[in-house]
Amino acid sequence: MRVHIRNSRAAALVLPVVLTIGVVGAYGDTIYVCWDGSGDYVTIQEGIGAATDGDEVVVCDGVYTGEGNIDADPLFVAGFLGDYYLSQTAAGQPADSPCVNAGSDTAENLGLDTRTTRSDQVGDAGIVDMGYHYPIVCVGDLDADNDTDQADLGILLGDWGCTN
Repeated sequence: MRVHIRNSRAAALVLPVVLTIGVVGAYGDTIYVCWDGSGDYVTIQEGIGAATDGDEVVVCDGVYTGEGNIDADPLFVAGFLGDYYLSQTAAGQPADSPCVNAGSDTAENLGLDTRTTRSDQVGDAGIVDMGYHYPIVCVGDLDADNDTDQADLGILLGDWGCTN
């Protein structure tokens, strides 16, 4: 499902909630979530729950309150693939984001235990973090097979012209 946020103020409040579930599909229905009742659903969770592969969930501008929403600075930090990793003391940051372990299920049950919200590339475990889950980067994995081995060394040496 693709999620569209209509303005940056709403994005700051709801982006961590929505992107936890983000699965890109194509050509489905458009579901509108509007806090004032003018859409199909009034809570983001209801909209996400009603969506199927290929649907687009449009979150209207507004402040979403209630269970499952966090009205606090998510304490984003930069990492290998972007600027929206969650600050975590276990990863060396000075504080934990309020989004750490704030989800409603386990990372394993949601299939997010092989992805990460941490800048040190440790996979999500236990209660799922609320936030975008980046793919785990294996530094030096030049052939993208999730390990650093002789094949990666061969690619590196080949790029340097050292393959005799």
